[in-house]
Amino acid sequence: RCLPWSMETPCVVCEEVCPVSPKAIGTYDEEIRRWDGTIVVLNKPYIRPELCIGCGICEHECPVIDDAAVYVTAVGETRSKKRSLLLRSRQT
Repeated sequence: RCLPWSMETPCVVCEEVCPVSPKAIGTYDEEIRRWDGTIVVLNKPYIRPELCIGCGICEHECPVIDDAAVYVTAVGETRSKKRSLLLRSRQT
């Protein structure tokens, strides 16, 4: 759902709003040939989990309509389709 990854549309909002230094979201340039033959260079974001503090600003500010392209969860968590929090049970 990330705009540069799925729609070949420039967007680096998540990287721009990340409050940590160094940024927990980085970008790299990739040259893409669009369906109409034009070539564009996109900054594609990627997450560096070891730097993320879990603040959720990237998820909140993501411009993807209806459902953000990035989800912030703690280790061992997932979200259901209704976006409710689910915790994996621990083996004891």
